[in-house]
Amino acid sequence: MPIAEGQREAGGSPLRLTARTFVALLCGLLLSVLAFSQAAASTDIKLEAFRPLGGSFFSWRSSQRDLAVDLFAKRKKVDAERLIQSGRTGLTYAPLSARSLWMVGKGYEEQRKLGAAERVMARAQTISRRDAAVQLWLAEDAFRREEIAKGLAHYDLIMRSQPDTTDEILPRLAAIMVAPLGRRYLLPYARQSNPWFSPLLTTAANNLPKAEPVGKLLIERRAKAPAIKELEQTYAGLMNKMVNEGAVDTALRVYPLLPNSKKEVLSNISGIVDGKVAEGYPPFIWSLQ
Repeated sequence: MPIAEGQREAGGSPLRLTARTFVALLCGLLLSVLAFSQAAASTDIKLEAFRPLGGSFFSWRSSQRDLAVDLFAKRKKVDAERLIQSGRTGLTYAPLSARSLWMVGKGYEEQRKLGAAERVMARAQTISRRDAAVQLWLAEDAFRREEIAKGLAHYDLIMRSQPDTTDEILPRLAAIMVAPLGRRYLLPYARQSNPWFSPLLTTAANNLPKAEPVGKLLIERRAKAPAIKELEQTYAGLMNKMVNEGAVDTALRVYPLLPNSKKEVLSNISGIVDGKVAEGYPPFIWSLQ
C-alpha cells in the first residue's frame, strides 16, 4: 500500500513515492558497495591478539568470510542453518561480534522468522553502529515496514562510517529529490554539518534531468545555502540550468539564499550594489571573467 502520493511537479505527472520505490532507488547496487573486504570482515578485531586461540579461531573467520562472499558477491542462496551455526560459532570466540549476530539474524530471515531476526539485528546495532551489513539490513527492514525516515537514518550511518559508499547511495538520494515527499524526508539531512549533504547537492545538480528539484530543496530547508567553496561551481551551474529550463520563479527564490549573492541585484541591472561590483551568479549578474 502506498505511503503517500507525491504532489504534481510543475509541468509533470504525479510522482508516486512508495516504500517499494524507496527500496528500489536506495538499495539498488548498494550490495556491491559492501565488497569483499567489507562484507567478509567479522569485526574490527586485531587478529594478532587471538593467535593463542589456535587454528579453530581462524577457521571460524574463514567460514564467515566464505558465507558473506556467497551472500554479497555471488548472490547465492545460503542455507539458513549454516548462517546461524556460523554466527553462533563466532559468538563463542567473540561474544561482542556484530557480524556474527548479523549471520544469526540473516539465518532467521531465511527461515522467515522476521521477529527473531529483528531482535538479533537490534542487538547487533547496540554492539556496533559502524557495521554496514547490519545497518543495510535494518534499513531494508524499515522500508519493508514503510518507516522511511528510520530507513534513511540507517543509510546515513552507513555513509558516515564508510564514506566510500556515497558514490553508490547519493545518486539514489538525488533521485527521490524529484518528489515533494522525497525532499521532505531529506530535509533533516539538508544541513551544512552533514558531510554528505554538499556531495548530494552536486550529484543532484549534475545528474538529475531537471535542476528545479534541487532548487526547491534549498528553498524548503529555509536557510542560507552552505557557504562552501567547493559548491560555488555547483551553484553557478544550478542557476544556469534552472533559467534555461524555464524554472525562473524557483531560480529567483533560490538566488538570495546562495553565498555571495544579494537580492538587491535582482532589481538592479547596473551590476553595482552599494558602490561595489555585485557578486553572484550568472545569468543574474554580468560575468566579468
